[in-house]
Amino acid sequence: MAGSSELTVADLGRVVFRELATDRTADAVRFEGGVCLEIAGERVTITADAIVVERLTTDPLVRAGGAVVIAEGWRFDAEELVADARSVRLHTATLVGEDFVALASELVLDLDAGTAWGRDLVAATPWARLDIREATLDADEVVGVGVVLSTCDCPPSEAAVRVEGEGVRVGIHDGVVVVEAGTLVAGAVRVPLGSRLEVDVADVEGLRSPLALVLDERRGWLLTLVERRQEEIRWSADLALEADAAPRWRMLVAGDDERGGLDVVLSASGVAVRTSAALPLGGAWSLRLEQRVAGGTAFGVQNASLALRHGVGRALTSVAPAGNATLFDVGIALSAERRGAAEVASPRAWASARWDTATRTGSLGTLRVRFEGGVTGAVTPALGQTWWGVTPRWDVRVGSLELSLMHAYRGVTGSTPFSDDVDRVDPRQLSTLAVRTGGAAPVRAAVDLRYDWRDDPTRSDRAIGLERARATVSAVVIDPPSDAGVRVSARGTVELSGVLDPRQGRDAFARFGVDATWPDAAPELALEATVGLVPGSVGLRDLTLAAGTPLRWEAHGVTLRPYLALDVWPSLRGDGWPALRGHGVALAWETAYGVVDAAYRSQPDGSATSSVGFRVPVRTPSLDDLRR
Repeated sequence: MAGSSELTVADLGRVVFRELATDRTADAVRFEGGVCLEIAGERVTITADAIVVERLTTDPLVRAGGAVVIAEGWRFDAEELVADARSVRLHTATLVGEDFVALASELVLDLDAGTAWGRDLVAATPWARLDIREATLDADEVVGVGVVLSTCDCPPSEAAVRVEGEGVRVGIHDGVVVVEAGTLVAGAVRVPLGSRLEVDVADVEGLRSPLALVLDERRGWLLTLVERRQEEIRWSADLALEADAAPRWRMLVAGDDERGGLDVVLSASGVAVRTSAALPLGGAWSLRLEQRVAGGTAFGVQNASLALRHGVGRALTSVAPAGNATLFDVGIALSAERRGAAEVASPRAWASARWDTATRTGSLGTLRVRFEGGVTGAVTPALGQTWWGVTPRWDVRVGSLELSLMHAYRGVTGSTPFSDDVDRVDPRQLSTLAVRTGGAAPVRAAVDLRYDWRDDPTRSDRAIGLERARATVSAVVIDPPSDAGVRVSARGTVELSGVLDPRQGRDAFARFGVDATWPDAAPELALEATVGLVPGSVGLRDLTLAAGTPLRWEAHGVTLRPYLALDVWPSLRGDGWPALRGHGVALAWETAYGVVDAAYRSQPDGSATSSVGFRVPVRTPSLDDLRR
């Protein structure tokens, strides 16, 4: 600081100032002209227009008005400050930290402990506002007692919906808020929340309902409870909305751990139950009981096994850069199975092994190979299977080009009286090729080939054949800055399996599309055309125009976005009215507590999505918001 002087006060710290006045009678000194005081080994800085140091020669005491304190990553502003070498006391203060700001009637900084204590805090995080009776702060967290919390953009105690708790912890870096002994208050209704409620900022950015509306290829429209998980337990349910769907409803509850598991599926067409229990015997040996029943009230499918097995080893993950892993499994069992009128019961035995290896080959990528083999046999009837297989896969990446080539072979001899639910192993001979390029570039392309070499059960003289021969490309044609201009992208897909290997069920087509979107969720437009390439029916199949636009009602905080997709090709060729290919609507309702979202969309390709959720806009907290 030009024109400044510097002085070290014993038992206090270093002072930078422009002017000073001493009062020897009062044992005090007054620093003026923009003063900076560094105490606690320069870890704490106090700045003010003027600072008075009392008890200068005994136990220095600092007083200042309109002071700013920087300590432990926090900034404190106070109308009145009193400090010594061990503590700083602030009255009518504010504090600003990383994603946390607050007003406080009183703050005390403990310089030895590196913490601060505050009373009557009115605070804000990126997603919530809090009233805290007392709190302790450090560089990582705020821990308080007596808290009221709300996502409302208003004082928490005035919010119609809020959480009241005996204690609170606010993580400065991890964005986690923990409320102890909390109660949810909604008007006159009070709901206990248990001893501990933990909320992550990543969760409140988008809370989604577990209910969704989906389109299933076989059962039509379903109202479904998306699978939920809690430790080893998972559950789901769905209801078909079309009268001829089967089953009309279905519920699943399942749980698994190292000791066994239970799966129960209830539906309109019957019940299916799978149970298993394992008893460890030591030395990788275990005794395991497995049972499965499925079907209607007569249980059309049943199987059960009591097995003594020995399993050791581990699997190698599909993305491991290098390494080896071996799995070995051997056992004996007593198994029984019934499918309709067919029944079989027999002792059986098996042994299987698998070895995975992955080797980096420098610029040539990674070679992964899986070897497998095994044998299984039953006593009555005396049948058995032997199999062995090898699956090499080569992954290589050069710049933005990614290539993956795989061939999976499994040869099987013999047979088993049981189904694959028990021990049957099926042959396999499949080749795939996947090529990707572009990464984050404006132009991306991909090629996917899939060929099944096994015999076609309906045409024994030919293999199942080419299942997929598809190429896709997408490109951003116009990419203006995010806050201005229209973004235009183009895409294309060509499927040739129905031309290169024509047979029933194979298709060949070319689909091209152009999409245009405006910034800030403004209108969207899309044009898509599909051309059939199957011999004998080559030609334009559809020409679909899709559009969506937001309709805003600012006074009510509501935004409605309808979406409609029409195939206009029938009209253009004079065959009738445009055909409906897609539809949807999205609703966003901005409330004082957050945004309620509800949407569904049926796409021209036959897929459908839906969602219901609540999100809290995450914003940088400011003191101005607290003072309003």
